Amino acid sequence: MIHLNGNLLCVIDCETTGLNPMQHYIWQFTCLPLDFRLDPHKDVGPFDILLCPPPDDYDTNAISKKDFVRAKLHGLPYETGANLFHEWFERLPLGFKKRICVLAHNWPFDREFTKMWLGNESFEYYFDPRYRDTMVLASAINDSCDFRGDQAPFPWLRLRQIANELEIEWDDRLAHNSFYDTRKTIEIYKKLLQRMQVII
Repeated sequence: MIHLNGNLLCVIDCETTGLNPMQHYIWQFTCLPLDFRLDPHKDVGPFDILLCPPPDDYDTNAISKKDFVRAKLHGLPYETGANLFHEWFERLPLGFKKRICVLAHNWPFDREFTKMWLGNESFEYYFDPRYRDTMVLASAINDSCDFRGDQAPFPWLRLRQIANELEIEWDDRLAHNSFYDTRKTIEIYKKLLQRMQVII
């Protein structure tokens, strides 16, 4: 995409052990590069990792006991995961001082956990501050419809709920897996862009 000025658009999702970035941790993280068609990049593989959350504290509303045990047994240490992400980033086809432009669902939530994992300085090195967010975009479409006196199409803004409104296939058995959710975020983003064209 020319308007990215050499930065690379990537869809990101992370699964966490709770809702508080000061208390809980990322246990699964996916960063999937996209091409100019907003499809997974054929020449640049994704970064997909299972991490071992340091403490034995987790919120059952955010992660099941089964997934927590799997992360504790098979996840990589936090520092190892961060080093692997750095190595992956350095292999990206980016120019000098170019970074990742994020596409996510509710990025402000994932962003704080990602900062806690990678550190603020590294985070600024990897990620451009300009991001795309399917939750924000769906909210903007709601606002546009309401402004015109039309019914808001997205009464609920969770990823699954937006997918359902857009008639995108959704499998609850696969959801809350960061790799699956990044794929669905791409589908949702494309359909939201198409919906914007109709509204505008």
